[in-house]
Amino acid sequence: MASSSKWSKKKRWRSQVIVGGEESSIDRLSDLPDGVLHHILSFLDTKCAVRTSLVSKRWRFLWRDVPALNFSRSVCKRTAFAEYIRNLLSLRSNDAPVASITFNFVYSWMVQPDMHLFDRIMKYAADSRRNGGHGLDHLSIAHAVCEIRFGMLAASIAAHHRESIKTLKVTKSDLDSGSGFGLGFSFLTALELRGCWLYTGREKLPVDPFAGLPCLNYLKLFNCSATSLVFKITGPQLLDFQIQKESHTSEKIEVFAPKLKSFRYSGFITELVKLSAPSLDWADIRIWWDPMKIEELELHCKYMKLLGELHNAKSLCLRFADIYDKSGPPKSREEQLSRLTSTPKIWEEDEFPLTSMKSLMESEASPFTRLKTLRVQYPQAPPKTPSEVINYFFERSPHRVGGKSVKFEKRKQMMKQRWLYV
Repeated sequence: MASSSKWSKKKRWRSQVIVGGEESSIDRLSDLPDGVLHHILSFLDTKCAVRTSLVSKRWRFLWRDVPALNFSRSVCKRTAFAEYIRNLLSLRSNDAPVASITFNFVYSWMVQPDMHLFDRIMKYAADSRRNGGHGLDHLSIAHAVCEIRFGMLAASIAAHHRESIKTLKVTKSDLDSGSGFGLGFSFLTALELRGCWLYTGREKLPVDPFAGLPCLNYLKLFNCSATSLVFKITGPQLLDFQIQKESHTSEKIEVFAPKLKSFRYSGFITELVKLSAPSLDWADIRIWWDPMKIEELELHCKYMKLLGELHNAKSLCLRFADIYDKSGPPKSREEQLSRLTSTPKIWEEDEFPLTSMKSLMESEASPFTRLKTLRVQYPQAPPKTPSEVINYFFERSPHRVGGKSVKFEKRKQMMKQRWLYV
């Protein structure tokens, strides 16, 4: 009898751990409503979410109703992935909605996908809409090494989720401007492309791949290139546009976005031919200043032209980082880390961007007519800013210069070139 009482006390102690007078984090997490737990599990890989069924009886079937399917590199081989998908879809709840699907692979399934299997996943997500769900809202497709043939997948995506899908993220993909986005994603509001290559029929013809997305509000282009020399961005409803270039490219960018509020550019300087954004409120320009690869005068002229296209901005943030390394990309992680921790070249007083361009700014009229605030960040403490620079930005602005409206400062963390490894 005593042993039985001792065992029951031990069992109760294991089931409810007390730490500092409070229950353990697992017990407190289990007390949350199912909807909150489903939201938490939606951030995990689906395979990890299934493993949470071993936590307790309370968690045994929670994964079956998670509104997100996240397939990562842990299940990327073709045969294993096909069997995994069949088992997963058969064990999920019949009325469980699917609002988000993420594919993140390293190996070859996504490069040469099993279209029957991919279509089955898309159809399963579409069927969940008939069972009370709102349909597939978010889709993310990424391959860490090879380029995805997105044109093969786009037809199946559009066939089942033409009107429901709102956000799309594609990484490492080859996109054909004739088939990649011309398949009726008319309700898409957010698009993010990373490391993508956009093909056009001819090099001299401009490419405008997003003209068929009338509801697009948010667009991110990270390290994307096109075969055309003129890259057009047409967004009648575009509110936020972010672009990043980590390599020198020759294409010219032309933007038509009458409702654009925020524009962010990061990387090596490129030629912004036209920025038609009369409602622009905020612009953040982060340039990797590299006079070793481009002649200094040409670099100054390109930057002045870039500033001229930002003439409608109310708030302007300009950030600079110098790159003086001619040895090319690092060959290993060790070399990458050594470059990140190395001491950068110290700029002389007359080498600071904007300071070295004061003669150009003095000779040209200011393009800014709405500018309220200006913030400039350098990799080291800047010298006293020449009056020609201040006049260039605020000569035609009706807002008073003083106080916090103009600020030249040193960046807390120097922006350096990043090299991506898998």
